[in-house]
Amino acid sequence: NPNLLFQIYIELASCEFSLEKHKEAIKYALLALTLKEEVSINIDSEEELLYTLLISANNSIGDNINENKYIKLKALYYPENNEVDYFEELKLLLIDEEYVKFENLFNDYENILIKAKDYNSLIMIYFHALTLFEQGIIFNKNEIDKQKGIIDNNIDSLSEENKTYFDFYL
Repeated sequence: NPNLLFQIYIELASCEFSLEKHKEAIKYALLALTLKEEVSINIDSEEELLYTLLISANNSIGDNINENKYIKLKALYYPENNEVDYFEELKLLLIDEEYVKFENLFNDYENILIKAKDYNSLIMIYFHALTLFEQGIIFNKNEIDKQKGIIDNNIDSLSEENKTYFDFYL
């Protein structure tokens, strides 16, 4: 029974992942996805779980190439229907090295978040800017200082976690 085998692969992938046997978890997750495709099993919620597992497992073993591949596939097949996740949308552009698109979208998102006074989301996209500045790709010191100033002026609006990130990174 293909449906039963599919469920077994999912359980094995989940168990191996929880035991921190990430390569085995990846193997079973891929077997489940392959079987799902071959026999047209229609269980989308399980497939989304498998993509999440593949992202985490590949991250755990340091395989950024496959991690990014599954991030893109999950975003393609299971787009967020809720709020816009500015950080993740920008991250996908970074993965594809779409720096011009990134900069344009970053500027739009920055304006939206400042107007909404959503400084917790703003600081998260600023981390992308800092990374690109450190790599010499986009942004200059004046732009980073301006971003830091915006956060400094609104530090009380940040969550405790983001205050810690701000102190650590900026």
